[in-house]
Amino acid sequence: MLYKNFDRIHYLKLILTLNTGYLITNLLWFYYSIIPVRKKREIDIIFFPYAQPGSDGYKRRFESYLPYFNKENIRFIICDIIDDKKLLENLEGTKRQRYRIFRQIYWKRLQQVLLAKKCKAAFIQRGLFVAFPDQHFPYLERLLSKLNSNITIDFWDSFWVNNNLLVDKAASYCHKISCVNNFVVSHFSSLHQPKLLFPIGVDLSNYLQKKDYTIKGTVKFFYTGLPFNVEHFISIMSPVFEELIKKTDFKLMLVTRHRMSNLKFPVEYHYFDESTFYNLLLSADIGLYAIDDSEISQGKMASKVLDYMATGLPSVASPYGLTSYAKHNENILIASDKDEFLDSINKLVSDLHLREKIGKSAYQTILNSHEISQSYTTYKKIIQESAD
Repeated sequence: MLYKNFDRIHYLKLILTLNTGYLITNLLWFYYSIIPVRKKREIDIIFFPYAQPGSDGYKRRFESYLPYFNKENIRFIICDIIDDKKLLENLEGTKRQRYRIFRQIYWKRLQQVLLAKKCKAAFIQRGLFVAFPDQHFPYLERLLSKLNSNITIDFWDSFWVNNNLLVDKAASYCHKISCVNNFVVSHFSSLHQPKLLFPIGVDLSNYLQKKDYTIKGTVKFFYTGLPFNVEHFISIMSPVFEELIKKTDFKLMLVTRHRMSNLKFPVEYHYFDESTFYNLLLSADIGLYAIDDSEISQGKMASKVLDYMATGLPSVASPYGLTSYAKHNENILIASDKDEFLDSINKLVSDLHLREKIGKSAYQTILNSHEISQSYTTYKKIIQESAD
């Protein structure tokens, strides 16, 4: 009982300090509403990542571009909060652990926001509060709007499903909205800010390009994902594979830490290792991506499909979350149900010319629209140009 009371008191203390942070943010907003910032803007860009160091989101939206900013002597501040692994451990812990990390994040982020006074532009990924527990108002974004006159907020997935009103309100305090695909653009159509398409950049130096599209014996299908995504993929594709195995000799190459039993088709498992991943991709014959239709799936960018395309691997995919440059029968085959998956897979398996056409066109699409140096040009333009 004594421990429970102590835990409750500590939890209330954390809540109090978090709400104190909200109060101080509001007071600062009021202050800068009366006395506008007149500091000299010495820094070009301040970045506010939502994804933290160690995560794919951090690498794809920030780390990949930093060498380009450095090369052009563009001065920037990148406002990290916490290692991604430590963040996830705390968020999956007790309520007390979660609120302790919420408090640490909020106070650190508040200090970082004040740095925007000396920056020409600000770029926010998703939102400024990295883990909003029960927040209903974007206090930090509103304060930032008083400190900086060129703010871009970036969405590379349907982040709003967790708290739609808060996300839309946060976006309304920014000057531009960068969007990973056209579905995200359409979501924010009611807001007056310019909506700018900013697809995920792909560093082609990491990939091996497919040259030989001949299938040698067993057809090798490829999929990679986290355990939950793998289970979801298998639940959709099992009827397809069970029908396909009757006439086609194939195996499914799964790159994941997850292992499944009692499947009625052959699976070859691999753990993810960057030193072997790209060779495994190259050795496959057809990439697969299957997901149900939902707001989340439509608003995301299917990074694994970009992996396939960057390798020149012909692929069959659900129509949700694909790059806006994906074109059915040109650089990918799109399938919405079991029959369409079966038909598309069979077409690719039986037609060497089609595999080569789709694969090479897919690679060219990445080269033209996602390659990291091209993407950097888009990134810089979105950040630096005025919203007027």
